[in-house]
Amino acid sequence: MKKADRFDERQVIARAKAGNMAFFILMMTLFASCGLRVLLGREWATPGIGVLIAICPAVGAYIARCIYTGAFFGLREDGRMFLWLCVAWVVSGAAVVARALSRGGLVVDGMLTDHCLSILMALIYLAALVAMALKRRKDAREEAEE
Repeated sequence: MKKADRFDERQVIARAKAGNMAFFILMMTLFASCGLRVLLGREWATPGIGVLIAICPAVGAYIARCIYTGAFFGLREDGRMFLWLCVAWVVSGAAVVARALSRGGLVVDGMLTDHCLSILMALIYLAALVAMALKRRKDAREEAEE
């Protein structure tokens, strides 16, 4: 299968719109990150983690919008494996959250640590699950109207 056959024209346009939205979200989160640094007068997260925390909302929004608009999976892909991957990430993320909260490792010396990334990844996959559910509901409603 050629790469050009993977997505149709509508999907390519939807992915571009999702990319524009994700870029806007990324700029806003990076702006907020810099604002926090200036407001606090110091770093608010451990080195490198602040940038990754700022990137995660943009990635999550891109994935969720692509799934909802039907542009995430190729023409011949059904997404069942991705669904199970999302469920596994959400469950393992919940376990990491419980462990981190019980041990108190999310914040060290007033800065967020890398344990937050597992939580954010679980939230991204949870957003993907919600987008899949909403997409199925929307598709069922459109099918019932026809």
